Amino acid sequence: HVLAPTSTIDLPDNRKYRGLSVSSAGSIGSSVFVSDYTQRRVHKFSGSPLTGYTLNPAFTFQSAANDTIARTFDGVGNVVNPTVYPGPLGLSVRKSNPNLLAVAHDIYIPDRGGSSINVVSGQYYSYARVYLLDVTTGRAVDTLDAAAQSFAINGSYSNRSSDGKTGSYNSLYAVDWDEKDNLYDSDNFGWAIEKWSYDGDLDRLTTGVRQTSTAAPAGFTLRQNSPNPFNPTTAIDYQLASAGQVTLTVYDALGRTVATLVNERQTAGSYRATFDGSGLATGAYLYRLTVQTATGSQTTARRMMLVK
Repeated sequence: HVLAPTSTIDLPDNRKYRGLSVSSAGSIGSSVFVSDYTQRRVHKFSGSPLTGYTLNPAFTFQSAANDTIARTFDGVGNVVNPTVYPGPLGLSVRKSNPNLLAVAHDIYIPDRGGSSINVVSGQYYSYARVYLLDVTTGRAVDTLDAAAQSFAINGSYSNRSSDGKTGSYNSLYAVDWDEKDNLYDSDNFGWAIEKWSYDGDLDRLTTGVRQTSTAAPAGFTLRQNSPNPFNPTTAIDYQLASAGQVTLTVYDALGRTVATLVNERQTAGSYRATFDGSGLATGAYLYRLTVQTATGSQTTARRMMLVK
């Protein structure tokens, strides 16, 4: 294009950025996620194209100590393959409800440094994961271990099933969701697009809320959080007179979304959500409850104070 960009995000030089995904505007606001393969981190930038984007300190994902491919030795103790450290590659925000970020976590083969990884031996293929992250905190709420599953089926990291339905040669570079919550990965050296279906409720992976009563209250109520002030956790109680689509969102003093505690359909009753302010600065925060029912929409909000 020839026009100046509406907004830019400046990233540190001398790093390898392998993935990017953008959340839709809505309950979690506008966010840009970037995978930093060099530092083995995923960064979240919050804002908008008009106001600009800033690094969101409440979101933290760093590859763990066990995210490694162990070194191998020959018969006399010489190192054949050194320890290898996979990192985040492709990213994708969930489409049906943007509460999850899928992260392809693997070794990027062009970065393997000549013969530092013995691809033929299968060392490289023994690791291939997809992490599902809470888009608010960066916490890994579930893990898809593609390498372990293919080994369990085929008995090898570098072999395919006889019916052609299960591959190996695991090398996950990209991921993407469809509207029905199926997750797809591109298996580069497996020459395959793989489809994964989740056996469970994806919405529950990031929900810190529980129903305290099934009795239908007289009205729609959002109570003051307790304790208040708090450090670092507090409880938020609310009541629903009828079933509806519920969102409970926390904002900072600048109006930026810092947490989405609830984004799901709930039945009538009383509920309690837990908010964790770890990683946030001392200050005033706003929490807003919106319920969309068959007869219309209702919204109410309150303020709370985090003191460290």
